[in-house]
Amino acid sequence: MFFKEPLVVTKKGETIMFSVQVFYRSSGNPAVSKRVSVGFEGLFRGHTNSQFTDSNGECHFNCDNGTGTIYVNESNVYKGTIKGRTIVYV
Repeated sequence: MFFKEPLVVTKKGETIMFSVQVFYRSSGNPAVSKRVSVGFEGLFRGHTNSQFTDSNGECHFNCDNGTGTIYVNESNVYKGTIKGRTIVYV
């Protein structure tokens, strides 16, 4: 069985998984095989391991939500709250 949306894991009612979806600004098409990572604000949060986008331009992270910066191929593309699904354009 396949799901379009990822299954969300919760901990005391809080989401502990988020997705990043990357689109090309010029065409609106999903950006496939882009390397995505997240650097979180806060002393103990750090930086995620890189994930590559799938055919829908999407990748998933098993981390707590938070405030941080999304990097696509090492370029800063978004800074702010990251939770659920965050859509960015390159």
